[in-house]
Amino acid sequence: MATKWKMKRDDKIYGPYSWAQLKSFAAENRIDEGDYLKNDNMAEWLPAAEIENLLGKQDRPRKRVKNQRQPKNAVSGKSFAMITASVISGIAVLAVLLFIIFSHLLPGYQDEFQMNELTLTLEIDEQDQPGDMVDTIQTNTPEVYLSADVVAPDEHTVIQTVWIWEDEDHQIGTHELALERGFSRAIFRFAQPPEGWPEGSYRVEILCNEEKIDILRFTVQ
Repeated sequence: MATKWKMKRDDKIYGPYSWAQLKSFAAENRIDEGDYLKNDNMAEWLPAAEIENLLGKQDRPRKRVKNQRQPKNAVSGKSFAMITASVISGIAVLAVLLFIIFSHLLPGYQDEFQMNELTLTLEIDEQDQPGDMVDTIQTNTPEVYLSADVVAPDEHTVIQTVWIWEDEDHQIGTHELALERGFSRAIFRFAQPPEGWPEGSYRVEILCNEEKIDILRFTVQ
């Protein structure tokens, strides 16, 4: 099973994400060095800057070996420098091409809206962490919350929820939330209708910029 990662920023926890998603976020400058990361095998959070191979950290150069003898058929220093420069240039070009090719194959690379951890819950704590997920509520439940971790591609992203009582195909309410670019936690609070929750089946349609992207269902009894 692939290792899952979580990210902590300003005391808020996002994720889980795959390593491929983290690499894609890093390539798009959506992860700061001050963000903290942790996977299932780590006991403590580490700054993103200390996670190997994530933010482009390079290994330290090796120490030069002293008193190394020059082979008899060695090329001159000038020729060697020219060859080395050519090889380095070739490697750099190849690395760029490989990055372009493979990064487009990684999930989450596309500059598009992403949503994870869609949760219907009865409570949200002070750190905006959702409580236990529920799929059934009571007719007198005072309020419910819909929570999701989202990545917005730009500052013009609007996420909307439409709450529908399926038994009568009746829309009981909508909410909209304008997102900032990057990571955030979207939380929608829906209070009990004035007449209470009618018993039956419900669905919540989630839209991004008026395009339906997901549906969550629950029951009232």
